[in-house]
Amino acid sequence: MDKYFYAQIKRLWRLLPLLFCVMALLFGSIYLIYQGLITQWSESDTLKRVSIATVGTNQDPILQSGIDAMATIDSSNMFVEFINMDEQQAKEKLQSGSISAYIVFSEDFMNKALQGTIEPVRFVSAPGGENILSLVKDELTSALASILLTSECGAFGMGDALRELGYDSSFQYEHINNLAITFISQVLSRDKIYTVEELGISEGLRFDEYMLTGLSVVFLFLMTLPFVAVFVKEDPTMERLLKSRGIGAISQTVCELGAYTLFLLFLSCLLLPVISEFSLSGVLYLIPLVFSIAAISYLVYTLSRDLISGVLLQMVVAVAMCFISGCFYPVYFFPLSIQKIAKYLPAAIAREHLSTLITHEEGTGSAIALLAIGAGCMLISLLVRFVRIKGGKEGER
Repeated sequence: MDKYFYAQIKRLWRLLPLLFCVMALLFGSIYLIYQGLITQWSESDTLKRVSIATVGTNQDPILQSGIDAMATIDSSNMFVEFINMDEQQAKEKLQSGSISAYIVFSEDFMNKALQGTIEPVRFVSAPGGENILSLVKDELTSALASILLTSECGAFGMGDALRELGYDSSFQYEHINNLAITFISQVLSRDKIYTVEELGISEGLRFDEYMLTGLSVVFLFLMTLPFVAVFVKEDPTMERLLKSRGIGAISQTVCELGAYTLFLLFLSCLLLPVISEFSLSGVLYLIPLVFSIAAISYLVYTLSRDLISGVLLQMVVAVAMCFISGCFYPVYFFPLSIQKIAKYLPAAIAREHLSTLITHEEGTGSAIALLAIGAGCMLISLLVRFVRIKGGKEGER
């Protein structure tokens, strides 16, 4: 058995020049895909501020001061950009797509509001726009209504109370102004009353990290293609001959898959610095992942009867499984039914296991699942080889 294992190492060693060429070609292609996806994501509307025009604020210095404050010191300036223009210009900009919406304030809006009359604000957006703008509209209008009504009740309530207690108008105005400043400070510092947790795309990863792990899994699955010339056997005569020499189906499968896993692990270690820092723990962490991928491709090659069918079958299995598992694009783009199935696929579990190298979370569950998948594929390959060898013996009889 030791000699046969050593012989498999020598067979695979001869493939190294071809493996490095394929690895360089795959790495370059996948890197271009990765850069294209990252560029597309960074230029999408998701990461851009929403541009909203304000109409009717030029003639109202108080309202304009409030808009300027929101544009400079309020936390909303991180996702909303307010642009001052007239209504005709706002309509043209909205039709051309330069802005997402515009808000129309009536004349003397703030003066009337200070006197207790709050007139409605008109919010105009493009028809049929069911996106983040709908959330902005609901949030903005509800926030404005709540702030205006609360501050109005507080200011007028304090004025009435001080008046009934017999204080003069100057004393009333002083405390009402102090209350208004308190209201403003509370509004501007509202982002301090909550904490923000970035959930990421999946498993707590950013989009670039998610795509890095997903495309790395695709890379490892496709790196198994050059091994088709070694493990696809059109004629089972050699397997039967080895059996007659005392190397049975178990020894053949264990030695071939063991050598195959070692070589695939070596190639995976070259990829490790791209994902995380190179270390012994990182190499050990890759073993379940590499073993499962090696066992899946080994099973495909065991079932194949010629090189062409082996390459095509492995290509279809690898690409289809990685695509459904969300390795090419976030899995939430698929229907919910596919998402429920995808999380049990080996490629999805492999991507989840690889993501723990970035998040530094415990990956025991995914490691056990990958080892179980690899062991299952190895057992099926063993049974196929056993039947093939036994079938030949029965045919000779």
